[in-house]
Order: sequence, then structure tokens, then C-alpha cells
Amino acid sequence: PATSPRRFVVARRDATEFALLPPLVRELQRHGRGLQVYSVRLERSRLARQLAEGELDFAVDLPIAVGPHVRQVELLRAGLFVAMRKKHPFAARPLTIDRWLSARHVVVSARANGSVLEDLALQERGLERQIAVRCQHYYAACEVVAASDLLLTLPRYNEDWIRTKLPLHFAPMPLRLEPLPITLYWHRSAEEDPGNLWFRDLLRRPAR
Repeated sequence: PATSPRRFVVARRDATEFALLPPLVRELQRHGRGLQVYSVRLERSRLARQLAEGELDFAVDLPIAVGPHVRQVELLRAGLFVAMRKKHPFAARPLTIDRWLSARHVVVSARANGSVLEDLALQERGLERQIAVRCQHYYAACEVVAASDLLLTLPRYNEDWIRTKLPLHFAPMPLRLEPLPITLYWHRSAEEDPGNLWFRDLLRRPAR
């Protein structure tokens, strides 16, 4: 790594880029100035083919069906928490499921339609929440929440960064959900490649 000019291309979604790319870059700078990392948008429908053809070295995402030629390992398990503005009416008392459901919400998704994880869990219980804003990025969603009475449910691995940037109050998620498993993917043809092995370990350090 001290002399290699190799480029590693990692596909991921906004939330994991937000949390894991900065510490990854810090690790890279310790090992070699010639190394490059390109963080690109994840397209699930093309993921297996892109890994097979070498367009991508790695992908980071929720568990998805990728076929027998793609290797995977769990990077981390992410719990959820709820963000709201500091002077939100709910900030001074415990956030119950009834209060959470009575509020209006921001959701983050790359898709124009379809349910996110929390809504799927609500549907299983015969419940529904009010979605006021749907946007593409967590940082934009946090800015919206800081300037309104909307609530945002987001992965806990973003909490430390957000605490230092925005005046928000954080509450435990009142709906009991299993932590999100975040998975690292690579193609089996690169299983024993020394560079892939080394970078695979590097990707896992920030997650640990």
C-alpha cells in the first residue's frame, strides 16, 4: 500500500458513505498517498454484474440477493434513533410510540415510492405514520428537522457526526426493531487478491 497507485471503487448508499467514508480516508492516508478510493452510487439491480465485470470492487448495503458468485460479510448492526429539534414539544419527555405516531415525519430514500423499514414494521402491526417529507439524503433531512416539528428516524452510526453539526435532540426509537445488518460485498474472483484482501480489512475497521 505504501507504493501502490491502485484505485478501489466502492458502491454504497448515502447513509453509509456519510458515516464510514471519512474514517476510511483517514486510514488510507496512514498507509499510502498513491491509493485512491471512489465512492459511487449503489444500483442494486446492477450490483452483481458490476462486481463480476470489475466496475466495482466492493459494495456496502443491506442484505440483498446477489447470487452465488458474490461474497459477503456483515460489517455492522445499526440500531435506530429519532432526531428532533432541541425545543420540540416531545424533547422534554420520553418519546412513546403514541407520540411518535402522532407526529409528522421525514423519510430518506433513493426511491420515489415504496415503504422504508420503519413503515414495513408498522404495517405488520396494523399501524401507519404521517409522512410529510421524503428526501434523498440524511444531511438534508436533518436540516429539515432542525427547522421544523418533523421527526426523523435514522441509523445510529450517523449520530456522533450529527451531534457535532446540528442543534438536535435525540431519543430512543420507541418501536422495537431488530438492528439493521450492513453488509460488505465483493466478487469471488477477487477473494484471494492481495489488494482486495487488504482493502477489505481496511473497510471493516471504521465499522468495528
